[in-house]
Amino acid sequence: MADYLSGATIIANCQDNAASTAVVATVGPANGVLTGAGNTSASSAAGPNALYPLSLALDGSATPDRIVFADHPSYTPAGAFSFGMWIYSTNYKPGSSYGELVAKTNATAAGTTFESRIQQVAGTPEFIIYASGSLTVHTAADISSLNGTWVHYGASYDGSFLRQYINGVASGAAVAKSGAPATTAEALTIGIRNNTSPSLPFTGRVAGFRFFNARALSAADFAAWAADTAPQVLSNQGFGVDLGIGI
Repeated sequence: MADYLSGATIIANCQDNAASTAVVATVGPANGVLTGAGNTSASSAAGPNALYPLSLALDGSATPDRIVFADHPSYTPAGAFSFGMWIYSTNYKPGSSYGELVAKTNATAAGTTFESRIQQVAGTPEFIIYASGSLTVHTAADISSLNGTWVHYGASYDGSFLRQYINGVASGAAVAKSGAPATTAEALTIGIRNNTSPSLPFTGRVAGFRFFNARALSAADFAAWAADTAPQVLSNQGFGVDLGIGI
């Protein structure tokens, strides 16, 4: 298994089929659930590479498609954590609002553990945590030049700094922060902010989501992750052998 996978709390393909709306987590407390409008077999779309030949297409409609992992203690870090996935959009900078990538928030400051989103006026990814009584935001560089291409997105907090990575490269200066992210009872969601009252939908595709509690991936980890595009054959991992669909 690749080093960047070690200790993952969630590993989820983010791909669907006609028979199920489960987003299978080969590692994790439970599968995610794909919910929203028109999200059965039609939500499967081409993925970023041979490791992930399929992805989930999120429509960003008034009843937005999203992936929901029910709240679990392992989704609230006591300190360091990181996550990432492949994302695709034809327009990262449509000129208004936000497109939510990953979130554990009820859309209030104190009700936020973390969230990651695209600020769609500037085309800039934002990584946000609430800790020590305040919100802290890390802003990466404009990614609108990558419209219509797959982008590997990553975010990390090591207990001292917030960072974001685009295609395996750090983007924007690290932002200082300390303290444990706030404990909330919110679901972990992909594609929207706040599953109870969905808002800020992301329109595009997602694939290969991973979440790491108690581990801040390094720059080398994110670089290796972004470069890892070939199917892996796994053995003795407790969940069988990968047949080239990505894990």
